[in-house]
Amino acid sequence: MDNQFPEAEFFAPKVEAAWSALQLQYAGRISESEIDHLFACFVMGLTTPDYAEQEPTLHFELCRALVARAVCI
Repeated sequence: MDNQFPEAEFFAPKVEAAWSALQLQYAGRISESEIDHLFACFVMGLTTPDYAEQEPTLHFELCRALVARAVCI
């Protein structure tokens, strides 16, 4: 995980589990774009309580790092 976000290790197991669940539940039933959208919404919602008061760019970069990590598993 990116050293810029050491606390992201806290979110990683939940993010990876959500990605796997979406793939299992919806693969072939909805488009990949729809799965990606649902996943991005999950990651944003998961991290918002901890990052809502911080710089939006920082929050976005954390979300990007978490999404990239999960999609590559």
